[in-house]
Formats: sequence, C-alpha cells, structure tokens
Amino acid sequence: MQAVVLENKDYPFVYSNFGISVVGLVLESVYSDSFTNIMNGFIRNDLHLQNTEAAKGNGNLDKYWKWKQNDGYIPAGSIISNIESMAIYLQLHMNNTISYLPMTYSKIKDRNANQAIYEAMNIRMDGVGMTWMLDDKNDIVWRISAMINGNLSQFLDTGWWNADATIYYKDHIYFLEGFFDKQDNMRLRIMKWKAKNLDDKTYEDIYDENGKWIDFNQMEMEAPNEEALREKFLKAKIWDGKSFWEVEKELAWLD
Repeated sequence: MQAVVLENKDYPFVYSNFGISVVGLVLESVYSDSFTNIMNGFIRNDLHLQNTEAAKGNGNLDKYWKWKQNDGYIPAGSIISNIESMAIYLQLHMNNTISYLPMTYSKIKDRNANQAIYEAMNIRMDGVGMTWMLDDKNDIVWRISAMINGNLSQFLDTGWWNADATIYYKDHIYFLEGFFDKQDNMRLRIMKWKAKNLDDKTYEDIYDENGKWIDFNQMEMEAPNEEALREKFLKAKIWDGKSFWEVEKELAWLD
C-alpha cells in the first residue's frame, strides 16, 4: 500500500472494502491503538450503544464470521448489533442527536447506478455518502446487506460479471466466471462441486476416490450486456431450484 502513489485529482467511485480497511489503519496510526479498541470505545462512549461491538464474532444467531486478531478487514464489516441498538442508532441519525452524523450521508459522489433489481424494491442508487447509498428521487438513505460475510450491494454492483466470484451454498461451491465470447456477448459460466465450508472465508474441496470433484456440474448463460446478464443470473433457478433472491441470506460470498 505504501508503494501506491495517487495523483491529486478526483478518481471514479469504486465500492471498496479495502478502502475502508485503509481508513482503519489511518485511525490506528492517529490514535496509537487497535481499530477494535478505537471503534468499541466510540460505540460505548459516543453512541452509547450497549449491545453493539466490533470484531465480536458471536451472538444469538449463527454463521458469524470468526475474526482473527488484527484482521485487515475488521474495519470493513465486523460490527455486530441487535435490533434494540439498531433502533437507537437510527434515532441518532433521524434526530440529528450528534452533530457530525449527517456528514456520513452527505453526497460524496453522483453514482447513477440504478438497476432493475433496485427499482423492483423502489429504491435507487443516485449517489453515495460515507458507505450510505442515496436515493435522490425518493429522498431515501439506505444500505442493504444480507449475504453471509459479504455485502449484498457490493456483490450486485461489483465487476465480477467479467471476472469471477466464489459462493458457498448448502455444502457446495459455486464458482462464477464471467467472460466475453467471440461475438462480444457476455457469458457467465457457473461450476458447482461438493465442498466443506471452513469459516465462511475459505473452503475445502471434496474429492472422490479418483481425485475428481464430487457432484461436479456446469452451466452457462449469455446476454448482450452486463445488465441483462445480471438479471438473468438473479432469476435463474441455480440454487437447488431456487433463485438468488430466494436464498440470498443463505449464500456465503467467499471471494
């Protein structure tokens, strides 16, 4: 990271958990303490939330991410709360109880990344604040995240459609590989095989006696552009006969 030299100019918006992790490193340098200690002190002493904690990794549900000490991505998504604390947190925003909170949803960038999947929920992504999404038309500030150990907005908005992604669902790995064919159509290849989920970050393939993946199969879909391919993927009955929206809370985005 120290080798990266940025020019003094405005760069295009890119959703980046790594960027938030860098912010965590900056805070550690400024306050000479771990991000976990800094954030938990802020949560207790400034926000006065008693049931919210960073890097906790446990609660009254299951499939919590097991954070390792000093994990670089703790700043990007390690906070666990409950409905009572979340309600208090929303009231802090709605009542402008803390003077600087409105800064977090002030528009930093126009995004204009509206998609049919968002419009189906009557929300828009017209701009972004400090990790908040802004709907200018409906005057809504929103976030959406339901995938295990991943951010749903990032998954839907990221560029893996012409790269790759790894998802775990019900004892199987689904490897998604996007590419362009010779006719410049976008294609998505989906490979599936049996695997064991280790910690919602990594997995272990399961092989038969011949060293081949168990339950391996493959499918492909194509579309003229990214938006059409995304819509086709979200509607396809890939997940044991169910669509993405029917199982998204059970999917673990590994990579």
